[in-house]
Amino acid sequence: MKVAFLSIFAVAFIDRLIFLFQPMRYDEAFSFLMFSSNSLPAVLTDYSYPNNHIFHTLLVHMVSKLWGGYPWVIRLPALIAGMLIIPVNYLFMREVYDRFSALLSSGLIASSSIFIEYSTNSRGYTLFVLFSLAIFYYINYVVNHYETKGWIFFVLSSALGFYTMPIMLYPISVAVVWFLFLLKSNVKEEQKGILAVQLVFSLVAIFVLISILYLPVIIKSGFNSLAGNRFVAPEPFSLFLKDFFVLLGRLWRQWNRDIPSLLVIGLNAIFFISLIASKTLRHKHLRVILPALSGSLLVLVIVRRVGPARCWLYLLPLYLGMLSSSLIWFTGKVLNITSKASRIFIFSLLTIVLTMTLGYRSITSNSIVYSEETGSLRSAENIVLKLKEILKEGDWVVSFCPSDFIIGYYFYLYGLSPSYLQPLPRNISPDAEMLNKVYIILKHNQDLKTMLRKYRKPFFLQNARLFLKYEDADVYVYDNSNKL
Repeated sequence: MKVAFLSIFAVAFIDRLIFLFQPMRYDEAFSFLMFSSNSLPAVLTDYSYPNNHIFHTLLVHMVSKLWGGYPWVIRLPALIAGMLIIPVNYLFMREVYDRFSALLSSGLIASSSIFIEYSTNSRGYTLFVLFSLAIFYYINYVVNHYETKGWIFFVLSSALGFYTMPIMLYPISVAVVWFLFLLKSNVKEEQKGILAVQLVFSLVAIFVLISILYLPVIIKSGFNSLAGNRFVAPEPFSLFLKDFFVLLGRLWRQWNRDIPSLLVIGLNAIFFISLIASKTLRHKHLRVILPALSGSLLVLVIVRRVGPARCWLYLLPLYLGMLSSSLIWFTGKVLNITSKASRIFIFSLLTIVLTMTLGYRSITSNSIVYSEETGSLRSAENIVLKLKEILKEGDWVVSFCPSDFIIGYYFYLYGLSPSYLQPLPRNISPDAEMLNKVYIILKHNQDLKTMLRKYRKPFFLQNARLFLKYEDADVYVYDNSNKL
């Protein structure tokens, strides 16, 4: 078992290391330039955009001050959290199912394409999943072991998770509902009252800690920056319902990305078979499914805002855990495995083979490289290096979302003056003396005239000519000296 766990941990690290140096993406570039690279007071108080996953931002701020703002450096907090998800998931799944299911589900997380992507993306999502798994583990732990330290870690994990992302409200709600399910079925009568009181005190402690942590934000940016910004404002019910069903399709595609279709079908078929054929496993599955669905849907209906698929990553380990436990049960039945030594050998081998196979597919499929999950411009670094050679006084660089902050990041990285990126005055004359050349960066799916109109740029720039072509972008130039 130890060899198998070390093997999947090694696969996880290698898979993530390969993508640690990939081109910067829009959201992480935006977060670094707007928040992490600023002063510590700005990190802790500026919530002008919910991109500031404050606890994660704080960690990025610290490592970038130590080792510089290189892509691999600012991705270290996400990488470390992404690696820690694996052992925490093992502890949690062992508490809910058994050690073999825990091992296999950890292997699936280690090789998961979407977890590899977010472990190498400088955002707070892996921290969010890590803290979610921690509170799921501790809420099960306190019911099964009656130890006070479990409540302490439950409170701390919840508060830090919420300080990373306010959507931690979802997993906290799941944990509370889970506790109520466990309280009803797994606890002696004389212990129920004690545990219920401990839960109430823990929730109060979480609220107090969150209030203290977010107090600088509330003072500086206002409470509405957290609860009333346009990204979390409730949607009309009809739009909310439509977005919900769209989300279900996105979750299915995201969670099963780079897993062979036949394997996905087979694993889910085995899961449904286990629900019917195994009373013990059915009880364990329902103990996961019912709290996860009821807790999540309760908050979702209240807030009435679906959000991107990545905001639901905290449920993916639960999905993989149920599939893993069903596969372990099915394999044991089919092969009639009875001895302890045989179980350890076969299930360890199964875990290693699946982890290495799926990890290899995640690397070679190019799904991560070409993902548009948080915006990309893969050729940004090459574009900026070329501009560094040719930019002169009076030149301007124009780009549009998602290119703008990615280009801005590489300007920062290579020491180019951000003055080149200043917005062109709307009413500037094409013959203005201050205007030399304007370089316009467009992704291949962007049209020059359309983008100029959308972002209200000077319309004479439509006369720019194609200057450079890259894999996923074109660079146009308006040369005032030639009166193009």
